[in-house]
Amino acid sequence: MSEQVNARVPTLGSEVRNSSLIAEAAFALVARGDSMREPVAMGAAVESARRYLLGFSLNPPSDHSLDGDELEEVRQLADALARMTREFVHIEFWPSVPGCGVVDTGHADIVADGCIYEVKSVSRKFRASDVRQLLTYCAMFSANGRQYAEMGLINPRLGTRVNVSLEFVAQGVSGLSWAELAREIIRRMTELQVSG
Repeated sequence: MSEQVNARVPTLGSEVRNSSLIAEAAFALVARGDSMREPVAMGAAVESARRYLLGFSLNPPSDHSLDGDELEEVRQLADALARMTREFVHIEFWPSVPGCGVVDTGHADIVADGCIYEVKSVSRKFRASDVRQLLTYCAMFSANGRQYAEMGLINPRLGTRVNVSLEFVAQGVSGLSWAELAREIIRRMTELQVSG
């Protein structure tokens, strides 16, 4: 299922380098349940996002504070994400994804109502790499006994959300059932561990 959930959120900030910080801060506001208009909550969300992003050496956030336009962009993205997830009954933010083979433990974005979601607050459409990321997370959960029937992508910037059954995706990308594809993904992750 794919749907246009709400209007687009324009890029307001001037620093392209801050786009990841803006997206992560918006996600943190929603995940923490903080008020989007409270300056203390906004500051805490930005600093939490900055600490998180420092763990990724490819594109670390800049050291300067977000300007007024960038903070407004954080608010608008957080508001859009909150609206897009409002209907979820059982929602867990940042669920721990257990490690498997050569892949370390990590965190997905959202698990809600039997579906694992990845949030991409970008100006582009969803990509195959987004699907691969979700399939890997689902296989890692499966290896540790936690099963999901669906996976989904949410883009609060474009106002789109896609949910699809793992069976449908597995058939489309491999011709295998989800159980067969999950076993194959798990096998590859664990084979790399012992063959190195």
